[in-house]
Amino acid sequence: MKQVSGSRYQAQHLFFLKINAGQAALSLVLVISGIVLISGIALLFLINSFTSATLGFRSANRALAIASSGAEDALLRIVRDVRFPGPVALCGGNPPVSTTDPPYPLYEVPVGNDVARVRVENGVCGGTSQAVITAEATVGNYKRKIEVIAAIDLGTGRVDVVSWKQVVF
Repeated sequence: MKQVSGSRYQAQHLFFLKINAGQAALSLVLVISGIVLISGIALLFLINSFTSATLGFRSANRALAIASSGAEDALLRIVRDVRFPGPVALCGGNPPVSTTDPPYPLYEVPVGNDVARVRVENGVCGGTSQAVITAEATVGNYKRKIEVIAAIDLGTGRVDVVSWKQVVF
């Protein structure tokens, strides 16, 4: 067996260590880059999910506020004219039949860039009348509907809200 001088052996040994050290560093960089990339993608999906949820919540609340505005507009119109929206149904009877308009016409109330669609059904029983107001609004994919029942004293013109509720579709 041939003896190798110490300095030559050390030089060869250091050369192989340098090559192996580079391979280990490359593997380490690739692993760390993969972890950072996966973490970044997961964070991106989380941010997108939170943003969508917040936007949906805001849109649903906006639709509810717009529908409420439509119901309030109908109440104001009833206070100004207790026979709004026109001919009223008699107690226990059907609404009057019209050849041109539906018995209880639908009207729109603009609220900003959106609209509330409102229908007022007014019926008379004795000296009192009961109005059923249905208002709905849509913002994006979110739709909200409000139903208000108001009692109207035809003698004094007093309007009392009996019920105010959000209707589930």
